[in-house]
Amino acid sequence: MYSIDALARWEHSRLGVVSPGIFIPLAEKTDLIIPLGEWVLNRACADAKALFGQIFRRMSVNVSVSQILHRGFIGVLSQSIENSGLEPAALELEVTETVFAEDLEKIRAVLTAVRRLGLSVAIDDFGTGYSSLAYLGSLPVDTLKIDAVFVRNFDRGGEAIIGAALAVAKKLRIEAIVEGIETSDSLDKIRRLGATKVQGYLFARPMPVTTLMSWHSEFIEPLARHMGHGADRLSSPI
Repeated sequence: MYSIDALARWEHSRLGVVSPGIFIPLAEKTDLIIPLGEWVLNRACADAKALFGQIFRRMSVNVSVSQILHRGFIGVLSQSIENSGLEPAALELEVTETVFAEDLEKIRAVLTAVRRLGLSVAIDDFGTGYSSLAYLGSLPVDTLKIDAVFVRNFDRGGEAIIGAALAVAKKLRIEAIVEGIETSDSLDKIRRLGATKVQGYLFARPMPVTTLMSWHSEFIEPLARHMGHGADRLSSPI
């Protein structure tokens, strides 16, 4: 079974598709990230409820530090799950490692509440900013997503960093996913390091939810037959 990521895209009538790298920082600066984040959670839960079954096991949704620290966040999250009828275990919240620069006691309390609801928690883009491996043992984290930059720089120190992160995650019993797999060569290298879960454009590029099932039948099912049981450990961004 496979995991998918919920990604926000803005199709502007005049500007065309606006990158989240542009509108998310603007939303955070203007506090629009709170209603926008609530809308994303509601939509992700509803889509996940409609999609999940024998194929997809988990939907991952990014949340900002501003959302996490907002006093109504747990209530919004709980309501989104309840309204959709989604099983909480089918939803994972992804936070970037910028949480390490905030009040860790507050962050820990919120993430603990998230897990009490039955969700899992992932650290996204790990290794490029505020990271400290020491924090992983103190925060309630289920998944570590190792940033794609280390795959792109595999022969310039990336291999060692990925290997170390995989080893630490295994020791802490945290699931590790290597991001940024775009070629078969990269996949082979990462698998030799012991990675069992990966994601990247080799498997899928962002797509509308309406095309997800046809993508699965056209791409993943043949891949699964080719790779055998190992294919069920792939995580792809949608």
